[in-house]
Formats: sequence, structure tokens, C-alpha cells
Amino acid sequence: AALGGRVLFCGDSAGAIYPSLGQGANLSLEDACVVAAAFRRGLRDEQRRDAARLDAAALAEHVAAVRGSRRDFVRDMSRAHAEHVSSGDLDAEAAAWNDGPDGEWGSRLGRLWRGWPRAATSELPPLRARTATRANFAAFGELVAESEDGELYDATAGGIDASLDLSQGPPRLYLMRLDGPRELSVSMITRHQRVTQCLGALGEEKDFYLVVHQPGDEPSVGGLNAFRVPPRHFVKLHAGTWHAGPLWTRDEHRTFVNLELADTNITDHDCVDLVAGSIPLLVDAAAS
Repeated sequence: AALGGRVLFCGDSAGAIYPSLGQGANLSLEDACVVAAAFRRGLRDEQRRDAARLDAAALAEHVAAVRGSRRDFVRDMSRAHAEHVSSGDLDAEAAAWNDGPDGEWGSRLGRLWRGWPRAATSELPPLRARTATRANFAAFGELVAESEDGELYDATAGGIDASLDLSQGPPRLYLMRLDGPRELSVSMITRHQRVTQCLGALGEEKDFYLVVHQPGDEPSVGGLNAFRVPPRHFVKLHAGTWHAGPLWTRDEHRTFVNLELADTNITDHDCVDLVAGSIPLLVDAAAS
């Protein structure tokens, strides 16, 4: 955590956790690596070798932002594990461990073990999310807002509708239930080349975040854009648009309307690991 932009808390001083998973020392080492990487970036960007002349406030805020979601996840998982063990329900404990890598506990362990920060990404500034509009989302798809009953179809740049291509197979319209929180970071990105996929959240005040990259064969970290999709809107992605999400920070289930083809997730699902080792890239939720 950063205090007044001048003091940076690392290790146990940034927040002690339950010791049942043995992650306190690991978090301290992770903090040290991220701080070192951030100093390297600051020195390189400013072409300075005098640490006292660095923008200490910006450096502290960057480290706090990069470490926040990881620390929160490890803290919550350690507490849940401690409560599980202290309850004395050893049968439930054994069952949780034996669910396999796709079970709830197994998937969280995988995230714990694979989600440690790498220096290369710790040096990258967070992606700053923008609130999506029809204009700023145009390179990736179309933003569709609610309209009055009876309004005529208009998929022009200034219109309200989406131009769909569902010609490559039978379409599939379904409700997709996801568990949150889904942290505001991205390491893998996906595309569908045969369909204009549509996605929207159910609920009057449910927004979400989406990370996108223009269609093409080689997505890059530099080409990523993060958007906040406001409530009562959905997005249509151009065929081939790379995307990651939906993402949100609240600990709640959410339901999304998803329109694609019946076999999209079987025959038209290309994934790329953006940075070797599944390095999370932070998304700054302060949408402009």
C-alpha cells in the first residue's frame, strides 16, 4: 500500500495473512521483485540514475496497484483455508483437495501457484480503461445501447444497432453464468474469426470490463485496449477481434447474454498467451 505517495509498505507491513498456506514470505518476495522492476522502469523512462529524483509518488501508486489484486486473492484464500481447517471437517477438506485442477479449490491453487508476478510485466504501466462509446470502440466492434420500441434498424457509425454476421453456421443465443470477482487483469486473449460475437450483462446497473485488440494474426501487449462497458449496453465484436473478459471486481455471480455460433467454442476459439508464463496485466478501473 502507498501512504501519501512517499511511503510504500511491502511484505507483512502491507497486510499480514493467515499462515495456513505459508504464503507470507512468498508475498514479501513478490513485493520486492515488483518494487525492483518498478524502480528499473522509472530509472529507464526518466533516463536517470539518481533514485532521489524519481517520481516517488507515481512509483508507489504503481506498485500498490499492481500488487493489490494479488495480495487480496492470497489473503482471502489463506483465510478460507484456515477457517476450513479449523472447523475440523477433514472429510470436506479432503474432498476439496481431490476435486482436481478444474474444481473450485484446484483452480484457486493453480492461480496461486501460477499467478506470481514476473519482472517484465511489473515494469509495464497498467492498462487504463475507458468507458466504451460507439466512436472509441469502433475499431473492435459496436456498442449497442437501449432504444425505444419501434425505432428502425440503423447500424451506421452514428446508429444504435449492430451489424451481425451469423452466416457461418447455426447461431446460439444463451445465458452465460460466471462467478466473480474476475480480477481486472489479462494474460490470455481469445478470438472468433467466423462470427460477430455479442455480449451483454443482465441487470439494470451491471457494468463490466473488456480488454480487446484489433483483428490480426499477432496480438501484442502494445495493441491492447481496456474498456468499461456501461450498464444497459452490450458489445458486438468484429469477427476476429481479440478479447479477454468480461471482468468485474465484486464478489458476485453475474449472468451475460451471449450470441455466437453453435460450435464457436469448439471450432473457432483461438487463444494466445500474451506474455510468457501467464503474466497478469493490470487494468486500471478508473475509466475516463
